[in-house]
Amino acid sequence: MSVTVYSHLSALRALRSSRTWRGEVPWRPCTSDEQEHVLGRSDCRSSATDLEELRSLGIAADADPESGAPREPLDILVGNAGSRVPRIGVRPHLISRLPQDGSLLRVSQGVYVCRPELCLIQLAATIKREELVAIAFELLGLYTLPPDGDGDFNPCEPAMTLDSLKDYLDRAGRMRGSRTVREALPYLLGRSRSPRETATVALLTQPIVRGGYGLDLPLLNHTVQLDSYAREQGGPPEYECDAYFIKARVDLEYDSAHHNDEEQRRRDTARDVAFARMGILVLRVSAAQLNDPGRLESVARIIARRSGGRLRIRSSVFALRQALLHSALIKQQDAEDEPASDSNSDEETPEQGGQFQHEL
Repeated sequence: MSVTVYSHLSALRALRSSRTWRGEVPWRPCTSDEQEHVLGRSDCRSSATDLEELRSLGIAADADPESGAPREPLDILVGNAGSRVPRIGVRPHLISRLPQDGSLLRVSQGVYVCRPELCLIQLAATIKREELVAIAFELLGLYTLPPDGDGDFNPCEPAMTLDSLKDYLDRAGRMRGSRTVREALPYLLGRSRSPRETATVALLTQPIVRGGYGLDLPLLNHTVQLDSYAREQGGPPEYECDAYFIKARVDLEYDSAHHNDEEQRRRDTARDVAFARMGILVLRVSAAQLNDPGRLESVARIIARRSGGRLRIRSSVFALRQALLHSALIKQQDAEDEPASDSNSDEETPEQGGQFQHEL
């Protein structure tokens, strides 16, 4: 029986497909012995690969109508150089050993994919850092994009957690890509509910040297209990904040299309008044503001000032870095939230770890 381990973008496609249709990543992790056996047998030359099955699993992209081959190459992980044989439609990747048990997940008989934490590290070595941030938020979040990354998002359970990512990085050593993920880790958050929520928060909190405004990380989807004074006007005893900046006492809300509904506006007003009674400021970001990253600066300055600091953007290339970050994040937006008027093979090699400097 042939065995194939799918990695990098192919693994990401599989993770997205499972989260889209099942709402989670249900596959069983391999034991240490099984993992070693599977990696040793994974082969790029197998002709038994069923493209229809791979497409149904989300691993393979749709076929080109002329050649019948997937529109994107399949990323395949192999454990020895002899199995890394060039083949049309395949990108082979060689790795001598995996960092820990459970690095591979069994999808079906003979089909395995890399776990989300390993997939993210692999992608870190091949894509732009700004794109990595967007994918990391997605895998940590309560939503997923379709396998090809285009179209509406779907709600689902997180594919990984910040703790599981940190634990995996601790064991990954100097694996290629691990340094980039380690540097990004202090600026990642879990449990974002949508690409737009991710874009709003990331643009405000990523380091200034990376195109963000360098604000302290908020709590995502945090529940605030109302005090007795705030409850005097009636209504619910608590509200959930999209992003709650603790020190600033700011509730940042992304107003998607449903906030234009009259009943929703009434509830939003009641919430704003209740929070005002507790000294919490509610700031709302619209799709139009998010589509123009420069318009977020006023929001960032308010939050910074209420936190006891101020923005210090001295870099002459900040606008360029912000545009790169914005472009990567907005690619992950869902179509429904668009405002109507806006129209080769490689080998895993060591790298040294590092940290960003938080700037505010």
